[in-house]
Amino acid sequence: DEETRLRAALFQMHEVAQRFFRTQLEGPEGAGARAYLAKRGLPQEAVAEFGLGFAPGGSRLARVLEKEGFTPEQLKAGGLALESQEGPGFSDRFRNRLMFPIASERGKLIAFAGRAAERSIHLLLEEGLHARVLSLPEGLDPHEFCTQRGGAEYEALLNQAPGYYYWLADRARQQFDARTAEGRVAAFRSLLPAINRVRDKIERVALVNDLADRLGVEPGLVLENFRRAAAERRGPAVAPAEVSSLQPAERLLLRLLMENEGARRELLGEMQRSGAVEDSRAAGVFRALESLSASGEPFDVTALLGRLEEPDRRLVTDTMLGLTGDPPDLEQGRAALRALESAAWEVRRKTLHKRIQEAEKAGKMEEALRLLQEKQELESRAARGL
Repeated sequence: DEETRLRAALFQMHEVAQRFFRTQLEGPEGAGARAYLAKRGLPQEAVAEFGLGFAPGGSRLARVLEKEGFTPEQLKAGGLALESQEGPGFSDRFRNRLMFPIASERGKLIAFAGRAAERSIHLLLEEGLHARVLSLPEGLDPHEFCTQRGGAEYEALLNQAPGYYYWLADRARQQFDARTAEGRVAAFRSLLPAINRVRDKIERVALVNDLADRLGVEPGLVLENFRRAAAERRGPAVAPAEVSSLQPAERLLLRLLMENEGARRELLGEMQRSGAVEDSRAAGVFRALESLSASGEPFDVTALLGRLEEPDRRLVTDTMLGLTGDPPDLEQGRAALRALESAAWEVRRKTLHKRIQEAEKAGKMEEALRLLQEKQELESRAARGL
């Protein structure tokens, strides 16, 4: 398919680029880079073994790649060339710098260390490369660190270095306020592009569980989102039950009942008796909450999702993953329920009033009287707060 052809072209492109960089390092323009490597104590044998190269000034690599027949789309995807700002064609991304090739475990050249991690990481992940990230203190590079502190200390730090995904998660915790639900969700969502590059399904599920736990996000919710996204890629998406379509009181109750065991004990039975949520977009979720609570099973979101179908499953995950602000308390829940009861009563009253008018207009006086009596009973119950 098209993706497979693109990947093959990118592998070939990186092989061409490595040959170019090595030739440049060995030529006249690479003299300064060779002197730098010698000063760092790197022998020529190591330079050759690890395939180091040099990116010269200008846009010669872009010209070479174009002559090799790589298309503009492939050049953009490869990340080695940029569209020129001075006219048609491409220019080199990397100029006047050493280049360090990165190969997969299968020996395929898939990136260069000169590239920013955010641009090249997808190739590393797709090739199944398991990387760890070591952030050295005081801005030192490995050579400087080893010179100042010794190889043993460097090796000790290296052995403690977190895996790439855990490093990403820890960085995300610093970028977002992990003390809030909103911050934790934002932190996890920032990891999704990297997670989605993991091809092995079992590894991806295990990774989602680990990272969700590391960031304090409910793993069941996250896995459900992944399951739903995969289903939507396979076929037409289920019409969403958007959280934004709920009334504020419905959203508050839904969140409260999923987060607060005391609220489930206090409010679920009252909700059933009042019928306030029978016509709610979330009625199916409220019924499942009541059923799960009555079953005596330990409550968690995964168990709730197991009792639901789409679009109610989506409603639960979208609600929990979109949490913001402080959680509501029981009194707020009671106030929300009263608001829903009042709204349901008003809808019922208007419906009865309309049916009475229609019955009177049609000359069905007996039916009109029956509906009038029902309306009066409804108003009487509302007045008594029942």
